[in-house]
Amino acid sequence: MVRPNIARSDECPFLHKVKNRIVKGSVSKKASACPVTFYHIIPENLKECPFIATVSVGKHNHPPPPPYKTPYNIKNQLQNIINNEHTLDLTRRKFLTGTMIQNYLNGKQLSELHPSLNNQSKIDYYIGKTRRSQYPYGQNILGVTHEFMKHEKSEDPYIRSIRK
Repeated sequence: MVRPNIARSDECPFLHKVKNRIVKGSVSKKASACPVTFYHIIPENLKECPFIATVSVGKHNHPPPPPYKTPYNIKNQLQNIINNEHTLDLTRRKFLTGTMIQNYLNGKQLSELHPSLNNQSKIDYYIGKTRRSQYPYGQNILGVTHEFMKHEKSEDPYIRSIRK
């Protein structure tokens, strides 16, 4: 299994059969480090020559890490779809099974848009980000008061009054 560099867990998320027992596997670390050496050439006067050259020598003994940053246009499209949903009770499951995202994906999997979307906690992050921007004071009494004051002058406010 290829894991991103930012992965923190040393345990494999899958169960493995070892002899007649089921055990949780551990991710084995590479015995040898990458043999590539990097050389940085820095000029003596950076003001006259504001450039630094980096030279790598050798061949990597590992695959490149999977991308973890979602491209800007895909992130914006997902954020727009989330903005059009009712975010108060939106969960990852509701979002992924919703009609808007299904139409956008056109029968594909979310991870087919970009490999960074294999990490579905990104969807939770995008939903939370939208919820925090729409309801900055949350859903408790402070949030209700904020919504009341924000829409107090509208003709048909959702919250009509607050009483003790």
